[in-house]
Amino acid sequence: MHRIAEDAVALCRWLARHPLLTVLALLIAFVGGSRALFYDLPEMACDMAQGVGLAGETCGEDAEREELVASIAAQVAARLAAEGRAPLDAEGAASVETAVRETAEAGDPAEAEALALIADGEIDAGLDKLAQEARAAEARAAERWRNIGRLAFPIDTGRAREAYAKALALDGSDPWDAIYLGRLHARAGDIAAALAVAEAALAALPAEAERDRGVLHNEIGDALMASGDRDGALAAYRAYMAIAERLAAQDPGNAEWARDLSVAHNKIGDALRASGDRDGALAAYRADMAIAERLAAQDPGNAEWARDLSVSHSKIGDALMASGDREGALASYRAAMAIAERLAAQDPGNAEWARDLSVSHNKIGDALMASGDRDGALAAYRASMAIRERLAAQDPGNAEWARDLSVSHNRIGDALMDSGDREGALASYRAAMAIAERLAAQDPGNAQWARDLSVSHNRIGDALRASGDRDGALAAYRADMAIAERLAAQDPGNAQWARDLSVSHNKIGDALRASGDRDGALASYRAAMAIRERLAAQDPGNAQWARDLSLSHENIGDALMDSGDRDGALAAHRARMAIAERLAAQDPGNVQWARDVWVSQWRLARFEGSGVTWAEVAASLEAMKARGALAPPDEPFLATARANAATRAAE
Repeated sequence: MHRIAEDAVALCRWLARHPLLTVLALLIAFVGGSRALFYDLPEMACDMAQGVGLAGETCGEDAEREELVASIAAQVAARLAAEGRAPLDAEGAASVETAVRETAEAGDPAEAEALALIADGEIDAGLDKLAQEARAAEARAAERWRNIGRLAFPIDTGRAREAYAKALALDGSDPWDAIYLGRLHARAGDIAAALAVAEAALAALPAEAERDRGVLHNEIGDALMASGDRDGALAAYRAYMAIAERLAAQDPGNAEWARDLSVAHNKIGDALRASGDRDGALAAYRADMAIAERLAAQDPGNAEWARDLSVSHSKIGDALMASGDREGALASYRAAMAIAERLAAQDPGNAEWARDLSVSHNKIGDALMASGDRDGALAAYRASMAIRERLAAQDPGNAEWARDLSVSHNRIGDALMDSGDREGALASYRAAMAIAERLAAQDPGNAQWARDLSVSHNRIGDALRASGDRDGALAAYRADMAIAERLAAQDPGNAQWARDLSVSHNKIGDALRASGDRDGALASYRAAMAIRERLAAQDPGNAQWARDLSLSHENIGDALMDSGDRDGALAAHRARMAIAERLAAQDPGNVQWARDVWVSQWRLARFEGSGVTWAEVAASLEAMKARGALAPPDEPFLATARANAATRAAE
């Protein structure tokens, strides 16, 4: 029976596709007396096919479709003939037939209307309508992918990246798809991809979309900063500021334009501070604050403007801390906290305001730690952690709150380490690592979570090494390095990942040196220096890379001294001091650079004939003390330097 049904379907199709032969066959059947066959054969064939469950084989629809195929093929042939072009070959005809059939079978009414237009000879109108429908379908699909991206953004980096990439491929008209995709690339550690997507979006942007152009310059600046190209980042931020200045001048009453300008000043300050230009950074942050103060004064009830002012105070505090003005920094951080406390009190249920207050406590803790007030710092860090524990408990699925809590555990661990409580520090670091491990497992594509886990291994290694557990420390440092190597391999152009890998090599070198493996330590220190030499050569104006290189010289000098290579050690320490003196000369107000000078002098003063005396070391320390820049933990070094200088003078 099934075979008879298949024959009936085949016959039905044959009848529809061969109308002339059908007529001839039916006339023969009629002359032969098969009048019923003449009237009933198509219906009988189709009924038989449907009766055995082949309902999809609807002969009437199939016949109409084949008629449509034939009509459109005829119209295409007529068009080609009218234009004097060659007729379709077999492959071309088959392609047209397939397109018509598949479009018709889809059953979309608008597309069916378009095919009817083509069949009636209105080919261009039909194709335009099909294209219009296709674009509309793409837009609908893009919006679906965009919504997936929005949902996945906070929880699944890989899925969100895929979704925004699909949305951007389907509909490139919205630059914010590129902006969010770039941010996701950066989060995943692929800075090159983040930069590429932002640059492509900028190139495709219409001239009139000025604000979006400014935002894309800002995104490019962020990517360049992450890759270590601070000059390029500064240029991008300045392009952003030029647009923000123009928009703000055109509409002085537009608070959003004014805010964009303040953000641009802020970003320029970050780039200048990272490059060691302390004064330039401070000037940029103060320009930012001037706008923030004006906006907050114009609308005292606007919590967002108040928050921006709090951030400005905090940034100025960061710049002052970098310059060694701990009192000024503390005052700025407290001004930021006063605003954060007011906002949090006004809206106790606002998690963002609560988080801002926790950040202020952390900043104050940092300033107190630098001033030698460990108890005050620990109290501040614990106040921050109390807020973060509450936020994390309220929303256990919020990865950002969880990460903040891990940062608080690390800060408390640092303070406990500094005060000599190694067991307490180790417990805090392990609490931080437990969170980091969970976050990294939840979102394997998130490079920040991976990096946090590597930092936790690093800190645990420090605590174990300080406790005398060299093997445990070495295992922790190697776990740290495994992550750092993977991140650096994923994005070879990412300067931060490269620097992290150099730090891992250094820590392993420290552990090997402490265990007596001088050759292994020296090999690790040289691996770190190779990375740092490359970074410093790529960006000669980058003070951080230069300082890192100087520290590698110091480590190698110490390892060579252990091995009895006095001349090699002396050369390494001289190279260290040359960089330290150059940095200090470039920025005389920078406390860290000044400290590096006396530390270099200290090491060289131990060598007979090095050219550096203990009197010079003491003078450098006394100069720092005179300007209030000598940290309390460094006070004993001044006493020792004075004593050594006096001893040498008496000899």
